[in-house]
Amino acid sequence: MQQKTLIITTPYLEPHRPPITGAILTQIALDAGHTVDAIDININLFRHDEKLWWEYKKKTYVFNYGNDIVPKFVYEYHLTKRLDVDWILLSQLTHFDFASIYDICFWLRPRTSAKIIVGGPGIESPIDNVDTCGSFLFKKNLVDFYIYGEGEYVLKELFNYNFDFPGINGTTPKQIDSLDNLPLPNYSLYNLDAYEYPLNKKDFYIYGSRGCVKKCTFCDIQHYWPKYRYRPGKDIANEMIGYYEKYGTENFYFADSLLNGSLKEFRSFCEELSRYNAAKNFKWSGFFLIRPKQSHSKELFDMIGSTGGYFLNCGVETGVDRIRLEMAKGFTNEDVDWHLENCSNHGLTNQFQLMTTWPSETHAEHKQYLEIFKRWRPYVADGTISSASLNGPPGLLDGAPLSKDPNFYVTDYHKNNIASNKMIFYMNKKNQNYTIAERYQRSINVILEAQKYKWPLDRIETKLIEWTTQLKEYIS
Repeated sequence: MQQKTLIITTPYLEPHRPPITGAILTQIALDAGHTVDAIDININLFRHDEKLWWEYKKKTYVFNYGNDIVPKFVYEYHLTKRLDVDWILLSQLTHFDFASIYDICFWLRPRTSAKIIVGGPGIESPIDNVDTCGSFLFKKNLVDFYIYGEGEYVLKELFNYNFDFPGINGTTPKQIDSLDNLPLPNYSLYNLDAYEYPLNKKDFYIYGSRGCVKKCTFCDIQHYWPKYRYRPGKDIANEMIGYYEKYGTENFYFADSLLNGSLKEFRSFCEELSRYNAAKNFKWSGFFLIRPKQSHSKELFDMIGSTGGYFLNCGVETGVDRIRLEMAKGFTNEDVDWHLENCSNHGLTNQFQLMTTWPSETHAEHKQYLEIFKRWRPYVADGTISSASLNGPPGLLDGAPLSKDPNFYVTDYHKNNIASNKMIFYMNKKNQNYTIAERYQRSINVILEAQKYKWPLDRIETKLIEWTTQLKEYIS
């Protein structure tokens, strides 16, 4: 008898594009010969009541679960008649998405005999000093299987009832060596007219690589994907062309850590797009690595501008070269100058990702950091810098090199929540002035300086309230 699979996208992912994970899972299940049903509860709730969607999403801004994260009528209306299946697949993107995953698994378990599988990067996030999100759900008997690492091969083995394959239920996963022949996303089961597309036209996620060519000390991506892998640039371009010919899609956002991690394949991608006449109307964007001037020539920016590149999300992180070197970012403020000059010449817009402070940052360096808002103000004025996302002080992510620094220690605040301790409540033996109150004061200073020079800031009202509250709570 043919197996049946239901793929559920849970709230609260951003509603701007159809879910690439759900589309990939769809193709994997179809390749296994299953009858497949896929539903995006996230976009259905958003379209039903956007205000209600935002109201409930705010509950996920802090790590929590078991507190009515999704209105139950959403399950009752959309899922009740779809549960006569053999497999149910769910994916957790981040630590904070656990609330929705827990909520839906709790609702599903007594209502279906299907085997429930959860995966995704967030499923490995710690809940306490014993469990991850995945192991917690498994111990609570809310799921049958949780997958660590990349799921394409693992899921295929699960469908064949090989329950001992690496990556299943806490076993160490194996990284996939090559991305060349993995299943591409299949969006045929999704209502593509339902999404809040950024440019009011169909806009799909694309991935060209996994892992990251950089080894930033604050990032844990190397823990999950130790080896950086990049698809052939020609294949990426042809995938985009295929979506255009099938769906009329002209806009694309790269879900990679870095869309230009491999300069060779990135150039190949641009060259292939340039050969396709309709690609002159394409617009593509994603996370972009700023490199030293000698690596990113004017010719490279010419290629980006001529093939539809229009928005680059750049991890600038700080305004202090010494700190950026300590982060292992590999570029300087002068390199940012070169990047912005060339982007301005081609009408390319940028969002800067900025940390507001750093554990070894001195008072003098904090003042030096603030100077970038005046330095790059001309590029804000001409639209080259369209916004900045201020991400606050870094946390000590498990698997990130920063968390292994012997000079860091966790304070006594909130001992019952290990995850929160590592994200906020730590100190640096070599920089005792870097108190919890001080880091939030510096974060507020960054906001005020950016506003002084009229930088557009992402979600800044919420962050200012959050950081002001933290400052008042932990001021000494």
